[in-house]
Amino acid sequence: MEMQQRLEKLEKERWVYLGLGFLAVIAGLLGALLGSGLVGGGGGEEGEVLQAKSLVLRGSADAIVVHDANGKRRIAIGLKDGQPEIVLLNKEGKRTAEFNINEEDLPKLAFIDPLGTRRQRTGLVTGGEPTVEFFGLNNETQATLNGDALKFFDRAGRQTFIVPIPPGKPAAPAAKPATPPAAKK
Repeated sequence: MEMQQRLEKLEKERWVYLGLGFLAVIAGLLGALLGSGLVGGGGGEEGEVLQAKSLVLRGSADAIVVHDANGKRRIAIGLKDGQPEIVLLNKEGKRTAEFNINEEDLPKLAFIDPLGTRRQRTGLVTGGEPTVEFFGLNNETQATLNGDALKFFDRAGRQTFIVPIPPGKPAAPAAKPATPPAAKK
């Protein structure tokens, strides 16, 4: 397989994983809210429903925290350094995924291993350019992929290898499906 084909395949996979990660965050959030009784009829006493036109939190620790049936924190929605953030936590209460908006108002989605180390992050950087970053066990950058290149780094953070992404070719027009012949009577 040619390098260009590999890079195109990797780009498609990146978007699939980003989409799946986002759907997992949303599904987890909805499931936790339904189960907590904040929305719908779940949680609490039978038929107990909380309805409101708005929910306003004020203070230095603005957050909504959703706990599971065992009282463990599972989802936190709030602000980190004044920016919005959604955090998913495992059964032990450790972070497993974070979705936030950075100081430039650009989204980032990070995945964290069971030891608490960020291992992969995807999102947009300045100018709206998509990027994917992979991290080692000591939180050092191992590889990055963006519109310019696929870059690899050693443990000291020095770039060791780069695969430039060639300029894109215009997409070929999609082939029109063949029209079936009219049925004979």
